[in-house]
Amino acid sequence: MKFNFDNPNNLINLSPEARLVLEDLYDLKQPLELALREIIKDKPDEVIFLDKGARIFAVPFMKALKILIPNDMPKIAFVNDGKIKMNRWAQEEQIQILADKILGRFYGKKVIFIDETISSGLGVSILLKFQNQFKSFKYIALSQNPNIEKPIPLDIRTNPNVVIAKYENVYLFSKMLSKLYITDNEDDETIHISKKQRPKSEIKGNYKMLNIVRKITEDALIKVANKIKKDSSSA
Repeated sequence: MKFNFDNPNNLINLSPEARLVLEDLYDLKQPLELALREIIKDKPDEVIFLDKGARIFAVPFMKALKILIPNDMPKIAFVNDGKIKMNRWAQEEQIQILADKILGRFYGKKVIFIDETISSGLGVSILLKFQNQFKSFKYIALSQNPNIEKPIPLDIRTNPNVVIAKYENVYLFSKMLSKLYITDNEDDETIHISKKQRPKSEIKGNYKMLNIVRKITEDALIKVANKIKKDSSSA
């Protein structure tokens, strides 16, 4: 059932931008199904959600995977790749040390990185530098940012280990989600709202929105999981 935007109780403390993000979420069913099928096909040891924007999808993905592969569940992890991107101009040796610190616990494993959106391709280009450190590597972007001046480089778009959904999100989708909460604990599934210089009403509205985002995503993924399960049983 779609979120009812006509119900005033559902819109308490939500900004116009937040409403656009919620409306936009309903178009994510195809990329969510794409990512779910890639996980089932590749059987990774770990599924890693990147930065802040993608973390909201972790718990819904876990619930969907329990329907499909309850006895072969991958581990779920979080990585803030922004730390590497911010230091991209450093010397190669320094970047390697930083990457080892952030990504090292995944070396030698089969991994799938999930990003909520791809813009310039900078994040995945950095990850690709270290892909040989993993037993197998795949990067999945659930959407594309249409508001970028330069296209994603051809070598990234044609890389067989890079999967980019055709869905083009409104720019607010990723930016609003990343602004809503902050956490540097890479093992933490909990959502932490940033309370700096924010009125109580806005913080309350942000919690409400994040719960709605998670619920919408969870409902969509569970429907997709049941569809995949039905398709495989009838094949």
